[in-house]
Amino acid sequence: MAGIDEIRKAKGLDPIFIPFLADLFLSDNEATRIHKEKTRFYSELSQNQTKINYFDKEISFINDLEKDNVITPDEALDWKKIVHENKGLLMDANTNIKSKILDALNDQKNK
Repeated sequence: MAGIDEIRKAKGLDPIFIPFLADLFLSDNEATRIHKEKTRFYSELSQNQTKINYFDKEISFINDLEKDNVITPDEALDWKKIVHENKGLLMDANTNIKSKILDALNDQKNK
């Protein structure tokens, strides 16, 4: 299982198994739990921002394809619509994550 976590780390993904096992055997105090939660939220924000940047590049790519007459304006419009919808979902997710970070900070402040 630790090997799979190392493979995930090499691909820029968070480990799954070792943190789960550590939580089973070594429970954290409240401050450590809040810190881990914030770290997870920051990681999610970073991953979402990377995906949003890819969507921006994809729009540029679509524009280039349309300009070079590789795809029709209707195809470009349909493709852009899908990209904008997906980007909007990620932006909504980021807003939700930011709210959770603020809640975690308030919890930590009140402890």
